[in-house]
Amino acid sequence: MRGVAQRRAGACWLLGFRGAEPGVEFLRLLERFAPPAAILFRDNLPEGPASLPALRQRLEAAAQRELLFFLDEEGGWVQQLHREPWPAPRAQAMAGLEAVRACHQALAASCRSQGIGVLIAPVADLDAGEQNPVIGTRSFGGDPEAAGAAVAAALAGLAAGGVHGVIKHYPGHGDSREDSHFSLPTVPADRGLALAPFAAGIRAGAPALMSAHLQLAGDADPRPTTFRPDVMRDRLQGELGFRGLVVTDALEMAGAAVVPPAERARAALAAGCHLLTLARWEPGAEFVLEAMAADLERGALRERWLEEAAERWERFRASLPPAGAPPAPPPDLARIGRAAIFVPGGGNWRPLLPGLAVDLEFGPLGFWNPALYERALAEAGLRARRLGAEDGLEAEVYVHLGRKAPPPARLAELAARETAPALLTNGPWGWTLPFPRRLATAESSPAGFAPLLAAAGLAGDERARDRG
Repeated sequence: MRGVAQRRAGACWLLGFRGAEPGVEFLRLLERFAPPAAILFRDNLPEGPASLPALRQRLEAAAQRELLFFLDEEGGWVQQLHREPWPAPRAQAMAGLEAVRACHQALAASCRSQGIGVLIAPVADLDAGEQNPVIGTRSFGGDPEAAGAAVAAALAGLAAGGVHGVIKHYPGHGDSREDSHFSLPTVPADRGLALAPFAAGIRAGAPALMSAHLQLAGDADPRPTTFRPDVMRDRLQGELGFRGLVVTDALEMAGAAVVPPAERARAALAAGCHLLTLARWEPGAEFVLEAMAADLERGALRERWLEEAAERWERFRASLPPAGAPPAPPPDLARIGRAAIFVPGGGNWRPLLPGLAVDLEFGPLGFWNPALYERALAEAGLRARRLGAEDGLEAEVYVHLGRKAPPPARLAELAARETAPALLTNGPWGWTLPFPRRLATAESSPAGFAPLLAAAGLAGDERARDRG
């Protein structure tokens, strides 16, 4: 009986692991629970796409079934499979809806050719500026209508490329000041504007949606939104009319910790979720699956929750676009890089001409190698050196690359120079800067940085747009 309960529980799970090797314990977990799907991350694929065939074979042999593979692949900062970075969603949106569609179609076609059926994208969160530590250029922007149109375009591109998309992170993670990986963020209880891009995605036929672990400000209910029927069932599936697959964000995240591990599966299903995620399994983490199997054995799970989850999953799986579509035409990355230039204050800046001295400083870059950016600068003919180098060069441009703003003291020091350098950055845009000139971009990856530098020589070009 225990084995039957484990397999019935496993039918509701999306499982993943840490590292290049799944390990014996994780393979045994797949054997016991036989989940229908697995999620992969960059560290699972040390050789990129070349890692996939053997890994797929091992995981499916353990689960004794064909698995549907999910990938957290957005472009920009969040990429797992590709070693040549794709433009960030913000850069795509600045180049127009056709660029959004083309990028997502090409990305989807590439992933589907490698056996990936689902991309956990696009991000439907609105960008609320620098105070948010987790969304940033992953978002299509801060305007609800424009972001919604981009979400719809992205979904169309993913479908044309042969994969299902999963819009995220409902009911909107963009206006939080915390990251749900590490804490339970609080967001305003009024989700009106934040829901607009999700509503657009639902109208566009989004096949799936991922929840976020968030707390609504001033609300008497302390549970994260993933576990709240009023948010996941009444509002999402009632008011917004969503009929697709509801996937939880990872249940091992700190944002879910308010709910005891033994209750998380039951609470998520009761709230209206259908596919439960344990994205980064570690020894002991299988307790949440075992607790669900125990709930099944003692009749603590309502049959209608399980039936609804099974029906939504089967519909999702059956509607997967067919494989074998012709390769998608590559998007124009140089045009996207140029479109992503953001010049506040009327474009009062010097072009980055060959031979220009550049002060280079790195903030947190995620997994990108600083050497890739330095190579891009060198290829553009710029004399880049790390900030503080004593080589006699008087830098005319300060380049800051990273996911956070430079320290205020650094900005003040640079601004105090007799000739303040221009600032080129790929970080967030919500800074208060003591610079008369600033060139910023939505792009965040090395691949998009080279065309951006080329575009930076186009002072006065209409593509260097005044957004001040």
